[in-house]
Amino acid sequence: MKRQRKINGPFVPLPLAILDAPAWRATSLGARALHIELRRRLRNDGLNNGKIFRSCRDAAEAIGVGRNAVARWYRELEHYGFVRKTADGFLGSDGQGIAARYRFTDLAYGTHPPTRDFEKWEGELFAYTPRRRRGPKKQKPVTPKVTPRHPHTEGPRRGRRMSLQR
Repeated sequence: MKRQRKINGPFVPLPLAILDAPAWRATSLGARALHIELRRRLRNDGLNNGKIFRSCRDAAEAIGVGRNAVARWYRELEHYGFVRKTADGFLGSDGQGIAARYRFTDLAYGTHPPTRDFEKWEGELFAYTPRRRRGPKKQKPVTPKVTPRHPHTEGPRRGRRMSLQR
């Protein structure tokens, strides 16, 4: 007689095809955590694939990091082919933001079969390029409190005050 195993509570499955993929090994740990957080929103039958959303703020709170890091990890997951964006985020008519929608590439999307883009990854590593600050670039930026100063020419002039008080 076979023993029936009982699974206690809900869980998030990660297929071995994803875990064994070279693209998965190249992703950062934060991107992996975000992938698991997104996977958690997927229904058991997978019918909501393509409608999965999680705002950067909510995902950052769930993972315990900053929202800028989460935005970078979304781009990283797209770069390696684990998720694809199905709809951009936008500001709704009531002033509330609507998060972008994503689909997992290892699952069927509507009537389309899975694309499994992570298996087609060509080995190009994800390169994060931070946004440039707007406005004119300074010619010679100087950080405060780090610039060396000569003690006698700059700073408080104690000797001069003393001579004026006489």
